[in-house]
Amino acid sequence: MISTLLKVEKGDIVVTDDYGLACIVLGRGCLVLSSRGKEYTKDNNDQLLMNRHFSQKARMAGKRTIGPKPLTVDEKELFKQQLEEMLREKEGDC
Repeated sequence: MISTLLKVEKGDIVVTDDYGLACIVLGRGCLVLSSRGKEYTKDNNDQLLMNRHFSQKARMAGKRTIGPKPLTVDEKELFKQQLEEMLREKEGDC
């Protein structure tokens, strides 16, 4: 992943569910989308990182956290729509 991370450039589209990675590539000017169709932005990433931090603290304290729920049909459709929108915007920038 690190070698791939070094290759991202401003304007690239990155699909990830990792909030930390999303934060890093946002700083490089990338567009970031989760597998559920949620766009990560500088406006919402701080809250996501805070949630990640609290979950990590809970796990370190011995609490069990649950993983993500299976993708729904609606989430898959939202992902498709959001990705198509990002691609259209990028195409318009060229």
